[in-house]
Amino acid sequence: CAGEGILGLDNNGRVIFMNNAAEVMLGWNKEELLGNTHHDLIHHTTPDGTPHPVQRCPIYMAYRDGKVHFNTGDVFWNKNGTSFPVEYVSTPIKDQGILKGAVVVFRDMNTFK
Repeated sequence: CAGEGILGLDNNGRVIFMNNAAEVMLGWNKEELLGNTHHDLIHHTTPDGTPHPVQRCPIYMAYRDGKVHFNTGDVFWNKNGTSFPVEYVSTPIKDQGILKGAVVVFRDMNTFK
């Protein structure tokens, strides 16, 4: 898949929008992910196979601390249960100074080898 995946999350981590590249990389269509928590479905486990606590998730942090978070060497999980290496930037969404969620822009690092 060419391009970067984009996920929009509310301040509870639920997917509120996603682009076509995200659908292709993750194997989920919009209807399946919208309203569901991204962490539970695509970011629940670390690259070494251990559970990934949401409280230590850089994506979660963006809509909690209001800072931009970048990560590389991580994985996302697709619908079929396999993972792929990603790098991503999680940027907070603010409305009149109030944190409303985050936008996550990610790329499948397998396509950049």
